[in-house]
Amino acid sequence: MPQFLFVVEIPPTEGMSTTPGYSHKWLGFASDADTLLKPVKGTTRLALNVWLLAAEKALPVLAELSALASHHKCSYSSVLIPDGAVTLALDVKPKP
Repeated sequence: MPQFLFVVEIPPTEGMSTTPGYSHKWLGFASDADTLLKPVKGTTRLALNVWLLAAEKALPVLAELSALASHHKCSYSSVLIPDGAVTLALDVKPKP
C-alpha cells in the first residue's frame, strides 16, 4: 500500500540555556500537528518529528501539515513511498 512519509526538521533552541528543550517554533508545530492528526486513521508517528500516512486520503492532511510547518517556519519533507520504492520527494526550507 502506498504511503507518505512526512518529516519536520526540529529547529535548534533559541538563545542560551542550561536546560535541554525545544524551540517555540517546534513546540507550536508539534502541538498543532498532534491536534490535526489525532482523529486521522492510518497515521503512525515513527519518531518525534516523523509521521507515516496512508496515501489513500493523505493529500488534504499533507496540505494541512505543510501549511502548519510553513506557519511555524519549520523545514519539512514529504516523500511518497509506493510499495517500498521512493518516487517523489519534496523538501521545503522556509526563508528566514
